[in-house]
Amino acid sequence: MISIPLTIGAALLGLTCLYHATDGLQAFTAEGARRVVVAKHRPYVPDIMFEDMTGTSQSLRSQSGEIVLVEFIYTTCPTICQTAGSDFAQLRDALVQTRENVRMISVSFNPANDTLAALGDYAELHTASGSPWTVARVDVAQRAQALDFLTSPSFPIEPPPLK
Repeated sequence: MISIPLTIGAALLGLTCLYHATDGLQAFTAEGARRVVVAKHRPYVPDIMFEDMTGTSQSLRSQSGEIVLVEFIYTTCPTICQTAGSDFAQLRDALVQTRENVRMISVSFNPANDTLAALGDYAELHTASGSPWTVARVDVAQRAQALDFLTSPSFPIEPPPLK
Protein backbone atom coordinates (compact mmCIF):
# COMPACT_ATOMS: atom_id res chain seq x y z
CA MET A 1 0.00 0.00 0.00
CA ILE A 2 2.81 2.43 0.86
CA SER A 3 4.67 1.65 -2.37
CA ILE A 4 2.07 3.34 -4.62
CA PRO A 5 2.18 6.73 -2.82
CA LEU A 6 5.99 6.51 -2.68
CA THR A 7 6.16 5.75 -6.40
CA ILE A 8 3.85 8.64 -7.23
CA GLY A 9 5.81 10.95 -4.91
CA ALA A 10 9.13 9.91 -6.47
CA ALA A 11 7.72 10.42 -9.97
CA LEU A 12 6.41 13.89 -9.07
CA LEU A 13 9.74 14.83 -7.48
CA GLY A 14 11.59 13.60 -10.58
CA LEU A 15 9.29 15.51 -12.93
CA THR A 16 9.68 18.67 -10.83
CA CYS A 17 13.47 18.37 -10.94
CA LEU A 18 13.35 17.78 -14.71
CA TYR A 19 11.12 20.82 -15.18
CA HIS A 20 13.50 23.09 -13.24
CA ALA A 21 16.68 21.64 -14.77
CA THR A 22 15.41 22.25 -18.31
CA ASP A 23 14.13 25.80 -17.87
CA GLY A 24 10.52 24.70 -17.95
CA LEU A 25 11.14 21.92 -20.50
CA GLN A 26 12.58 24.50 -22.93
CA ALA A 27 16.22 23.38 -22.99
CA PHE A 28 17.80 19.96 -22.76
CA THR A 29 21.42 20.98 -23.42
CA ALA A 30 23.75 23.71 -22.16
CA GLU A 31 23.54 25.41 -25.57
CA GLY A 32 19.75 25.27 -25.41
CA ALA A 33 19.84 26.88 -21.97
CA ARG A 34 22.09 29.67 -23.30
CA ARG A 35 19.60 30.33 -26.09
CA VAL A 36 16.72 30.56 -23.61
CA VAL A 37 18.65 33.12 -21.53
CA VAL A 38 19.58 35.22 -24.58
CA ALA A 39 15.99 35.17 -25.85
CA LYS A 40 14.67 36.44 -22.50
CA HIS A 41 17.40 38.93 -21.55
CA ARG A 42 20.04 40.88 -23.40
CA PRO A 43 23.24 39.64 -21.81
CA TYR A 44 25.92 42.00 -20.59
CA VAL A 45 28.91 41.73 -22.91
CA PRO A 46 32.32 42.70 -21.56
CA ASP A 47 34.44 45.05 -23.62
CA ILE A 48 36.62 42.34 -25.18
CA MET A 49 38.81 43.66 -27.97
CA PHE A 50 39.60 41.93 -31.26
CA GLU A 51 41.98 42.85 -34.05
CA ASP A 52 40.23 42.52 -37.39
CA MET A 53 41.71 41.46 -40.72
CA THR A 54 42.75 45.05 -41.47
CA GLY A 55 44.54 45.51 -38.14
CA THR A 56 41.76 47.64 -36.66
CA SER A 57 40.73 47.05 -33.04
CA GLN A 58 37.06 46.26 -32.53
CA SER A 59 34.99 45.52 -29.46
CA LEU A 60 32.82 42.46 -29.12
CA ARG A 61 30.25 44.67 -27.39
CA SER A 62 27.42 45.93 -29.56
CA GLN A 63 28.01 49.51 -30.66
CA SER A 64 24.54 50.47 -31.85
CA GLY A 65 22.19 47.83 -30.51
CA GLU A 66 22.98 45.33 -33.24
CA ILE A 67 23.04 41.60 -32.66
CA VAL A 68 26.59 40.23 -32.67
CA LEU A 69 27.13 36.69 -33.95
CA VAL A 70 30.46 35.02 -33.21
CA GLU A 71 32.05 31.86 -34.59
CA PHE A 72 35.46 30.41 -33.77
CA ILE A 73 38.00 29.48 -36.42
CA TYR A 74 41.58 28.64 -37.20
CA THR A 75 42.40 29.88 -40.70
CA THR A 76 44.70 26.90 -41.23
CA CYS A 77 42.01 24.33 -40.38
CA PRO A 78 41.17 22.62 -43.70
CA THR A 79 37.94 20.91 -42.65
CA ILE A 80 35.29 22.06 -40.19
CA CYS A 81 36.47 25.69 -40.09
CA GLN A 82 36.09 26.00 -43.85
CA THR A 83 32.64 24.42 -43.68
CA ALA A 84 31.69 26.77 -40.84
CA GLY A 85 32.95 29.69 -42.94
CA SER A 86 30.72 28.64 -45.82
CA ASP A 87 27.77 28.31 -43.45
CA PHE A 88 28.51 31.76 -41.98
CA ALA A 89 28.58 33.19 -45.52
CA GLN A 90 25.15 31.70 -46.22
CA LEU A 91 23.85 33.13 -42.95
CA ARG A 92 25.28 36.54 -43.87
CA ASP A 93 23.55 36.41 -47.25
CA ALA A 94 20.22 35.56 -45.62
CA LEU A 95 20.60 38.33 -43.01
CA VAL A 96 21.50 40.92 -45.64
CA GLN A 97 18.26 40.05 -47.46
CA THR A 98 16.21 40.65 -44.31
CA ARG A 99 18.13 43.85 -43.50
CA GLU A 100 18.71 42.69 -39.93
CA ASN A 101 21.02 44.89 -37.86
CA VAL A 102 23.67 42.23 -37.30
CA ARG A 103 27.44 42.18 -36.98
CA MET A 104 29.24 38.89 -37.61
CA ILE A 105 32.73 38.05 -36.36
CA SER A 106 34.81 34.97 -37.16
CA VAL A 107 37.31 34.87 -34.31
CA SER A 108 40.62 33.03 -34.45
CA PHE A 109 42.20 31.87 -31.23
CA ASN A 110 45.47 31.02 -32.96
CA PRO A 111 47.22 34.40 -33.27
CA ALA A 112 50.64 32.77 -33.69
CA ASN A 113 49.60 31.34 -37.07
CA ASP A 114 46.60 33.47 -37.94
CA THR A 115 48.42 36.62 -38.98
CA LEU A 116 46.62 39.59 -40.48
CA ALA A 117 47.50 38.19 -43.92
CA ALA A 118 46.00 34.79 -43.01
CA LEU A 119 42.86 36.49 -41.67
CA GLY A 120 42.63 38.47 -44.90
CA ASP A 121 43.00 35.33 -47.01
CA TYR A 122 40.26 33.57 -45.02
CA ALA A 123 38.03 36.63 -45.38
CA GLU A 124 38.62 36.77 -49.13
CA LEU A 125 37.91 33.05 -49.53
CA HIS A 126 34.57 33.44 -47.75
CA THR A 127 33.77 36.95 -49.06
CA ALA A 128 33.79 38.54 -45.61
CA SER A 129 34.22 42.20 -46.51
CA GLY A 130 34.20 43.66 -43.00
CA SER A 131 30.55 44.65 -43.02
CA PRO A 132 28.52 42.95 -41.74
CA TRP A 133 31.10 40.14 -41.41
CA THR A 134 34.69 40.51 -40.31
CA VAL A 135 37.44 38.05 -39.52
CA ALA A 136 39.46 38.81 -36.40
CA ARG A 137 41.79 37.46 -33.78
CA VAL A 138 41.43 37.95 -30.07
CA ASP A 139 43.81 40.33 -28.37
CA VAL A 140 46.38 38.14 -26.61
CA ALA A 141 46.00 40.06 -23.34
CA GLN A 142 42.25 39.37 -23.31
CA ARG A 143 42.27 35.77 -24.54
CA ALA A 144 41.37 34.27 -21.13
CA GLN A 145 38.54 36.78 -20.56
CA ALA A 146 37.20 36.15 -24.07
CA LEU A 147 37.25 32.38 -23.64
CA ASP A 148 35.61 32.61 -20.21
CA PHE A 149 32.79 34.78 -21.54
CA LEU A 150 32.25 33.09 -24.89
CA THR A 151 32.24 29.54 -23.53
CA SER A 152 30.31 30.21 -20.32
CA PRO A 153 27.20 28.06 -19.87
CA SER A 154 25.32 31.19 -18.78
CA PHE A 155 25.64 34.87 -19.56
CA PRO A 156 25.75 37.66 -16.99
CA ILE A 157 22.70 39.90 -17.32
CA GLU A 158 24.24 42.90 -15.56
CA PRO A 159 27.78 44.25 -15.55
CA PRO A 160 29.99 43.09 -12.69
CA PRO A 161 30.17 45.47 -9.72
CA LEU A 162 32.91 48.08 -9.80
CA LYS A 163 35.86 47.30 -7.57
